[in-house]
Amino acid sequence: MLRRASGGQTAPATPAGTKPLEATYWKAVELAGKPAPAQDPNREAHLVFQPAGRVSGSDGCNRVTGSHQRKGDAITFGQMAGTQMAWVNIGNIDRAFHDALKSGTRMKIAGDRLELFDAAGKRVAAFAAGTPASRGLTGTSWQLVKFQGSDDTTLTPDDGAKYTIEFGPGASTLVHG
Repeated sequence: MLRRASGGQTAPATPAGTKPLEATYWKAVELAGKPAPAQDPNREAHLVFQPAGRVSGSDGCNRVTGSHQRKGDAITFGQMAGTQMAWVNIGNIDRAFHDALKSGTRMKIAGDRLELFDAAGKRVAAFAAGTPASRGLTGTSWQLVKFQGSDDTTLTPDDGAKYTIEFGPGASTLVHG
C-alpha cells in the first residue's frame, strides 16, 4: 500500500535549468570555506531532501537523517540523528558538515549548485547536484545458508554451495541450484 505524503511545506517554483531541492543528490563540494577533500564515493558527504521536511545523507563518515524547515530561501535544520561509525583519514569533513547544517540559515540554488549561508551572509557550504555511487551487486556471488519456511521455521539447505546466485555486468544474473 502506498500513501501520498503530505506536509505543510510548499517549495517555490524552480527556475528552468535549476535542480529541485527535493529528490536531488547534493554532494558537498565546499565546507567551511574550503573545497571538500576527495572522498570515498560510497560515503561521501551529501544531502537528499525529501517531502514533508525530511533530509538524509552522509557527513563523510556516518549516515545522517533529520528534518528541515524551509520558507522561501530561509532554511533551518532540526536535530540530526546518525550512525556512530569510526573512520580514519577523513579529516574534519564530518565536523564541517555538521557545523554547516547548524549555522545555515539561508539557501540558494542556481543551476546544479546549492549553497548554504549563515546569518551574517557568509557561505558555509556548497553542494553540487550529482549521482550517488553505485552500490550494486555487480561482481558479487551469494550462497544460500538458511531460509525461513512457510511455517516460520528456519531451515538450512543440505548443501549451501549448491544454491548460488551471481550478479554479472549489465544486469545479468546467473542462478545455480
